[in-house]
Amino acid sequence: MLGSREPGKLVAWVRESGKRASCGTFLETTNFSELAVFAVNGVKTVDAIQLAGADNFNGKVVIDATNPLDMSGAPPSWLAHPAPPAASSSSKP
Repeated sequence: MLGSREPGKLVAWVRESGKRASCGTFLETTNFSELAVFAVNGVKTVDAIQLAGADNFNGKVVIDATNPLDMSGAPPSWLAHPAPPAASSSSKP
């Protein structure tokens, strides 16, 4: 099952993908699934989780493939999350 904010746009995908394919809202999809692949634009992550119902992910395997990069320019810039901090070379005794 493929989830979307606008599942009506996935009608062709369902038709072309075979009789076991289906689509629905994020909420319908998380209720249906045992495993979730989360692949949304990084800045829309919180919104998508809220639409799906955060508690609906409890007890499920979630593969997070979100992309926090703004790909509209070159090179891409960080959008949803700051760059990870550089590792410190100093150590305390």
